[in-house]
Amino acid sequence: MATMMDAETKEAVVEVSSVDNTEHNDEKRNYDLVRPGGPIEKLFALWSELQAFSNIVIAATYTSSSSSTLTPELLYPALQTLMKRHPQLGVVPVKHPSSKKKSHHITWEGRLRTIDVSEYVEWRDSITYDSTHGLGPIFEELHNKYWWSIHDTNKPHWRLIVLGGRHAIFCCDHFIGDGLSGYAFQRSLLKALNNLDPASDTSTTTNDWTVQVPKSDPIPYWPAHFPLKISLLTIIWQFIVIHITRLLYPPRKWLFADSILDPEGIKTLIPLGSRRPKTRVVSVRITDAQQNKLLTMCREHGASLTSLVYTVILVTLAADVYPDATIGITGCPFSLRSFTEPKRSTDDMYNMVGSFMPVEKLGAYRAAGRRTSDEQSAGVDKQKVWALAVDYKRRLQHDLTKSHKSVQASLGMNLMGETNEDFFKNGFPNLWLFQRGGFKISNLGLFRPEGEREMETGDGEWRIENVEFSQSAEKSNMGSAGVTVNMAGVKGAGSWLHMTFEEGCVKAETVEKMAEGVRARIEKLTVL
Repeated sequence: MATMMDAETKEAVVEVSSVDNTEHNDEKRNYDLVRPGGPIEKLFALWSELQAFSNIVIAATYTSSSSSTLTPELLYPALQTLMKRHPQLGVVPVKHPSSKKKSHHITWEGRLRTIDVSEYVEWRDSITYDSTHGLGPIFEELHNKYWWSIHDTNKPHWRLIVLGGRHAIFCCDHFIGDGLSGYAFQRSLLKALNNLDPASDTSTTTNDWTVQVPKSDPIPYWPAHFPLKISLLTIIWQFIVIHITRLLYPPRKWLFADSILDPEGIKTLIPLGSRRPKTRVVSVRITDAQQNKLLTMCREHGASLTSLVYTVILVTLAADVYPDATIGITGCPFSLRSFTEPKRSTDDMYNMVGSFMPVEKLGAYRAAGRRTSDEQSAGVDKQKVWALAVDYKRRLQHDLTKSHKSVQASLGMNLMGETNEDFFKNGFPNLWLFQRGGFKISNLGLFRPEGEREMETGDGEWRIENVEFSQSAEKSNMGSAGVTVNMAGVKGAGSWLHMTFEEGCVKAETVEKMAEGVRARIEKLTVL
């Protein structure tokens, strides 16, 4: 397979050299072409073009030892510094005609030459922070903003919303980065704020907040920088197994079998317009006290917080929400940074995400959540829950360190087609096979600043006291037609689960019942 991949890489290089850059380097344009997009860039660019997915958001609550708040005079110079650290913030998708296929197109990665950071910050009044919902209502509003498309080549595909001078919400097109990229953004912003020169009064020295986007070396598109080569047999086998599983278990036996799909479907690369997904958000908070107990118990049992929360969610779905379902498919996104050569840092902004997608039989999970005769709320058999959590962690680690099936599936995206049209035709009709009938859980982990200096020792005026994360719903016809659970938190402040779903596809009462069961079981697990 190495020979095949080498040939495909060479073809991409030919495609680069064959493009006439004159039009795209015109002085009236504010971007330069960097390289053709790889499969992950194609996927997210097509999501934007179709309006099948809007954005991801990572919010941080900033506090100052001097009781200061975020102001333009502080934030704009910090953002200028941040831009120099993260050239990826200047990346935009560029749709270019293919030189090989008539009427076909290639997604390129372009890079803006300059950005006036002040134009992409939105200042809003203070809000009443609800400890039950967190920033969920704001996230719901932002997820239903479709700010960018593949035709937006002269403005950055991100913006920062500042609420009451405390909450800084980084909202971006998935094309420029994944969830961990949002953590990288907030880490760099915190560091920039704590390293501002207090002697410089920027408010009186300049009103120009334009920054030149650094011309860093482009990251090779995958799989060119993955030592692990594609195994065609592994990918074919995965397709065979999921097809057989779908045949053996009728749709009514799967989780979220009552989801309603758009009858028109997605047949062409035409923006959905009024049919684009409307995201709803339901939130669950894990308090700091609960989080500390759960982390301690995870260490004692050999589980992880991700595997435990995953198990609690699946137990709730099997026991409370879908008692007649027998099977489900789940997704757990993971970073591909450690699989590249050289390895990429989580302090950098990239789109490097794969997904572990096991098919789960629900019997054991239902047994772990069955109520006893004296229980009035959600049942939980602690011994069974911990056993399932440990087993899930074991399976996930084996996949990532031994079998590499999930990494192979990610690399296999490169076989879906070089042009946007081929990628859409070959790939999008099959996305539902590996997603529909379950949920996804994306846990960014506990936020830590660079070196944890600012938070642990108190050095630096600014610190982050809360972090929340969410991503919009995908159009049900091409996604899971279920729920995505987005998790993030801070040591000393607990974590948030923001559950997103498409309105009209998944019933709101279904997700509310799911959230209620998760809250109740977490409470029971943390009561000794």
